[in-house]
Amino acid sequence: MRLIGVCFQGSEREGFPAPVVILPFMKHGDLHSFLLYSRLGDQPVFLPTQMLVKFMADIASGMEYLSTKRFIHHDLAARNCMLNENMSVCVADFGLSKKIYNGDYYRQGRIAKMPVKWIAIESLADRVYTSKSDVWSLGVTMWEIATRGQTPYPGVENSEIYDYLRQGNRLKQPVDCLDGLYALMSRCWELNPRDRPSFTELREDLENTFWAGDIAQLVECLPHMHKALGSIPSTTHKNSKILKMEVLRSNVLKCVVLKLSLRT
Repeated sequence: MRLIGVCFQGSEREGFPAPVVILPFMKHGDLHSFLLYSRLGDQPVFLPTQMLVKFMADIASGMEYLSTKRFIHHDLAARNCMLNENMSVCVADFGLSKKIYNGDYYRQGRIAKMPVKWIAIESLADRVYTSKSDVWSLGVTMWEIATRGQTPYPGVENSEIYDYLRQGNRLKQPVDCLDGLYALMSRCWELNPRDRPSFTELREDLENTFWAGDIAQLVECLPHMHKALGSIPSTTHKNSKILKMEVLRSNVLKCVVLKLSLRT
């Protein structure tokens, strides 16, 4: 998410004013709530595979940027990704997430609570975090998206997750998930961090998966996209797909926004 600025809030009676971070307004809230509402809300809405892949590609793009700045996220999950008014996914990380989704966090001994079902196996073992441990978390987040907001490792307790992973177990392939998409997730969960893909590889593979899919189905589900797709001139420019992706990011999902009305 883009940082707009910082201001100070408080009064002389309260002592030193508290700094407040100013961020863009995310009209549609966090991605996890959006996915749950689409599946379990009063009026469930079908989310095509390509829409879910676009969400994944957005996150991979955000993490690619963070990794180039040598930032490690530590807590990547659908609950920490936000949806703006154009339905683009923005990577964020609010301390409030630990309160809102407290059940996702587990305390090991005297160590601060950790989101153990999203953390890489080496981080669980040695509390070592790298860009490759964030890649593991992205794989879990992709699984969340593919399952429309289910909790990872159903039936496995937080206290059991390390032993479960050490035995070679991983998240199962979601129903209706493309084989290639699950294979990409599985690469994120390689035991050796060096064997995991980079965020650039993940973004490129996800964008290729998006464009290789059934565009007609997406247009049929989202009629507002038809005009956007038809208005993009054909070109051989090397960045044409990137240009189209940006146009989609600004026009996609309008009918879903109207149907979900997540923040009315």
